[in-house]
Amino acid sequence: MFEPLLDRVPTDIDLEAEGCDYSAVVPIARCLQTDRVVSIECALDYTTNTHEAPASRWFHEFSFSITCTPLDGGELPFSTQDPQTARRYIPASIRPLVMPIVVQSCTVLIQRVRPRSLYRVTKMRRPTTKALVKHQLITSRLRELGYTLYESGTDPYGRTYWLMALV
Repeated sequence: MFEPLLDRVPTDIDLEAEGCDYSAVVPIARCLQTDRVVSIECALDYTTNTHEAPASRWFHEFSFSITCTPLDGGELPFSTQDPQTARRYIPASIRPLVMPIVVQSCTVLIQRVRPRSLYRVTKMRRPTTKALVKHQLITSRLRELGYTLYESGTDPYGRTYWLMALV
């Protein structure tokens, strides 16, 4: 049984950097029986595009996932972007905080890195309305941070993408 590790969105989120890639990891729950910690991991990775869409070739890609890490080293950690899988590891009291934590982590990452171009993509070809609402929450925050939609469309895999640029 996973127990909550917080009761509100943290304002002090630490970042890790490896080259041009950055991440924010916020632990949200822990299982005392299995000694596993569940975290929200947000990443801002500098990458290149080799396809025709989006047209920009270099950008930072923002993504987030739920990670379950065994502290005893007995199992390998795993990450998921599937809400149904993640739900099994997130206590009910934490679920309403997940997207606000993602948005806050995104804010901290963007304020630190200030990428000129920012790419996001759905993980599914036909995302649900609920998934698109999550993307809209992030898009709204990015607009507040000075970004504008530069390009959007469908990538070669049929997924919706957004490319935003710092104004």
